[in-house]
Amino acid sequence: MIEYEDIRNHLQKYGWYIFFLVASVYYLRENVISPYITDRKKKKNYKEATAPERVSKLREHMLKVREDQQKQAQKKSQEAEERKLKKKAIGLKKSAVNSTDKKLVSASAEDKGKGKSLSRSSYNPLMPSSGSAGPSYRPARRSGAGSGGG
Repeated sequence: MIEYEDIRNHLQKYGWYIFFLVASVYYLRENVISPYITDRKKKKNYKEATAPERVSKLREHMLKVREDQQKQAQKKSQEAEERKLKKKAIGLKKSAVNSTDKKLVSASAEDKGKGKSLSRSSYNPLMPSSGSAGPSYRPARRSGAGSGGG
């Protein structure tokens, strides 16, 4: 039976040899064997990928895929054209409705004696300086960081 002291004695006696052996094997594996194996795998994969029977099948498949893509692209372009025409038709209807609404609004404003349209497109309630009515808001300029009055 192996005892603890026997293992300890062997490690003390042969520890550095074991360490350098393991380090050497690791170095050879990473820098010699691994590149050799990957190079062989690359060559094998290239040879299989350029085999004439495989290339011909891939070319047929590629042509079929391209044809399908062309059909899908034509279908999408037709759908986009239809959507564009529908939007244009809806836009024309909306513009006709909006123009009649604006005429009614301006007519009602003239009836009241204002002479202006009630809808102001230039006014933005979130931006106080928008529109031409009244003075614009400008915040007071702050003094520099170093000249505090405190």
